[in-house]
Amino acid sequence: MLKIINLVKSEFIKNYSIKRFLIISFIFLVCSLLVMKFMDANPTFSPDYSDIDEIINGVQFSIESCNSHDDELLKLSCKGDSEKENEYLKKIKEMGVESRWDWRVESVRYDLGSVFLENFYIDFIKDKNNEEIINEILDGNLRSDYHNIDDKILDLHNNYTSKELDELYSNNNTIIDKYMDLYEQNNYYLYLEYQVENNKIEKDEIIELLIDRKVDSNFSYFGLGYMQYRNLWQHIEEPIASEEEYKEIGIVGYDSYEDYVAVEKYLYTKSVEFRKIILYSIEHEIKHDIIYNSEYFNGADRYTYMSTKLSVNRIFHFSVIITLIIAISNSGIVSKEHSNGTIKNIITAPVKRWKILLSKFIYLILDMYILWILALIILSIVSGFKFGFSDLFTPKLVFTGEKVIEVNYYLYLLKDIFIASIPVICFLSILLFLSTISLNTSLTVGVMSGLSIGSFLIWFIGLYDWFKEIIYMPFWYFDCGFIINNSNFYNLSLGVGLYNIYTGVFVSLVVIIILYLVSNIVYVKRDIKT
Repeated sequence: MLKIINLVKSEFIKNYSIKRFLIISFIFLVCSLLVMKFMDANPTFSPDYSDIDEIINGVQFSIESCNSHDDELLKLSCKGDSEKENEYLKKIKEMGVESRWDWRVESVRYDLGSVFLENFYIDFIKDKNNEEIINEILDGNLRSDYHNIDDKILDLHNNYTSKELDELYSNNNTIIDKYMDLYEQNNYYLYLEYQVENNKIEKDEIIELLIDRKVDSNFSYFGLGYMQYRNLWQHIEEPIASEEEYKEIGIVGYDSYEDYVAVEKYLYTKSVEFRKIILYSIEHEIKHDIIYNSEYFNGADRYTYMSTKLSVNRIFHFSVIITLIIAISNSGIVSKEHSNGTIKNIITAPVKRWKILLSKFIYLILDMYILWILALIILSIVSGFKFGFSDLFTPKLVFTGEKVIEVNYYLYLLKDIFIASIPVICFLSILLFLSTISLNTSLTVGVMSGLSIGSFLIWFIGLYDWFKEIIYMPFWYFDCGFIINNSNFYNLSLGVGLYNIYTGVFVSLVVIIILYLVSNIVYVKRDIKT
């Protein structure tokens, strides 16, 4: 054992230097800055990335489309709905609203749209100049294929007296005035209170928390947490389709109905889990670091707040850079000794060959962990300067045993790094194998560099029914950042609900054992003269 330790120590002495440390640190610093740049550019991590003008321009485009349509009632409807909506969007823009995701923008679009439209229909009915058009609607000669416009006009005309229409109109104006008052006050919790009082939303535990804490913005982590919580309803409330419905609807993306059911059950479980973590996060004022995929979680990612943890969690993607560094600097770990002739000195020492090879493999593994921890330190510092250090000293929220618990963030991260390292060690075993078998350093560098870079993108092959069997190969798991940080994306992109990271760990361990044993046999049996 002592001899192996000394051999590992000698590998570090041969390969480590201040220059190497500084170069690698610089590489990690550049990569960390690129991570920051990526997160700035990625809307998932910035709830106010899109401004209100995009909505105003979008509504204006809708108006122009309506006006170019042959449907006369649709054109009328746009005047009462879209034009009024744009008028009020411009009003709240004048109040200082900049983001399209501000609660005031959404309330104009979804709360007041029907009110605007109903008032327009009332004005339309009471205007004597429109009697001819109304009579055509009553006679069934004028119909609309959009939004049941004719039915709504008929309902108001046939079921309300003139006085009742006036009362309805007045009540609608009171509602509009109340919303405008709420917009002026710009306190999110007052808006939620109003929604609860008027039975527009149900007062549950999370709503009560926001109101009690007088949350003034939906961009605070309280407000964003609620929006995430709200947008996770789909897979909780919607039932799983029966096999007959599955075939009738023609649900795509799955190999079988069984796969569809497995994925839906997975989504239900994750939605429940995410909701409990979000609720705990708000109750205890600890930011969570959940990553969503909008395709399956109904836009919850749109409201993801920024936290330093979300940035540091990108450390798993550094597996590509780490392996590339090791591939370039250590591909000659065996072959160089043969080309330099130093192998003769090594084997004449009173140390068995298998111990020499084992020490080299241990060195590669330790080198990988040292580089990963160095990358973690640098990424944490860069992320801290960018987003603040306080998040890094708060616990990670984990759902386990039907409850949410707090665990040390870095200890949890190191645990995940250990899991993510198994496929990387598999690549190190390939490096050792190539260097031992071929004795060609250039070949080993080329192959390992290609595998390092190629494996970063190889998971695409498994998407869209191209080659799903790739999940049983270690290459698929090389960049574990995709899997550990966003495992639901991996599962769902394949349409396979039972797939997980531990499949990759098992496959990698099998490959590691096989390649190391073959390398050891070749190394021990090789005739040094040749």
